[in-house]
Order: sequence, then structure tokens, then C-alpha cells
Amino acid sequence: MPTDEAATPLPPDDTPTAARSAPREDGRAEAAAVPVIHAVTTDEIAGSSDFLERARGVMRALGARGALHLRAPSLSGRALHALAASLAGDARATRCALVINDRLDVALAADADGVQLTSRSLTAGDARLALRSTRRGTRPLRVGASVHEAGEARAAAAAGADWLVAGHVFATASHLGAPARGLAFLRAVAADVPAC
Repeated sequence: MPTDEAATPLPPDDTPTAARSAPREDGRAEAAAVPVIHAVTTDEIAGSSDFLERARGVMRALGARGALHLRAPSLSGRALHALAASLAGDARATRCALVINDRLDVALAADADGVQLTSRSLTAGDARLALRSTRRGTRPLRVGASVHEAGEARAAAAAGADWLVAGHVFATASHLGAPARGLAFLRAVAADVPAC
């Protein structure tokens, strides 16, 4: 499940997701809770007949150091939730984080580990505000933000994103016709934004 984005995670951790500490006072997850490797799905992958089997294999391979991003923008919220709910138990068993792309509501309803906010999603600040009014027990929902320029990265980090996905760095089929931002963009984000 290839990705064309570059995640900017905080230091790795092998602590099981269920055993991680409560959120900090600002609502963010602890730094150690951010996975090192993020495997991102596409509509084509998520729609394949063997998707759940393949996704479970990825989760077993990545374990606590990884995240499976369920990204399928053409799926309805109901269909996305069905996939997420089917994978939630596997996320606990493998300790691989289950992250739902774009849909805070689906992430909450499926008891996912995180949500990846995109340019069409709520902002990280609005997501944090919404999360303050929900009850999730001791497991905070982690919030990632996709950023496409250094200013977006600074704003997302300041608003409470637990990690940033900077992209797209290289030409990709998921952003047809859009020019690659290149490594200079990635360097600028990394230099300009402190660890979330």
C-alpha cells in the first residue's frame, strides 16, 4: 500500500496503543504515540475483494511502529465505517494504529486510533474542539494533518496536530496533473515546524 506523502512523526514507541498514556493538557497525544511508518490505502485497494486480508497482513507486519491509513475518498461514510469497524480489533491485536482519512465521525464511531485531516477536512483546531466534547475513555484520538505548504504546517502544528503528512513530494497518481512539491518543500516544512 504505497504512499506518496512524507509523514513527519515524533520519536517511535513500542507501547501498545491501548496502554498509551492519556492526552496532555492541550489534548494532544503523547509524543511517543506517533507511528513511524504510515501505510496509506487508495480507493482501488480498499475496494478490492481481498482488502481486509491484505490490510490485516500490513497491520501484522507493521505492529506498534506503524499505522494503516484507511483512505478511500469515493466510499460513503457507511462503507468506510464498515471497513474501519472490521479492522478495529486487528488494530488492538497487532498494536498497529488504525487511522481514518478525512472523517472524524467515522474515526470516532469505529474506535480508531486516529484521524488524518486533509485539505477538505476540519482543521486540526476544529477537530480538537470537537474531540473535547466526546468521551473516549483513556485512549485519546490522535490527529494528523496533511499539509501542502510550510504555512499550513505551522498552523496545523499550532492547532494541535499530533503529526503532519507533507505532500505530495513526488509526482503521483493520487494527485494527477499537480506538480510535485519536491524535497525542498519537505526540507522547509521540517526546518520550519518543531516536532508536534
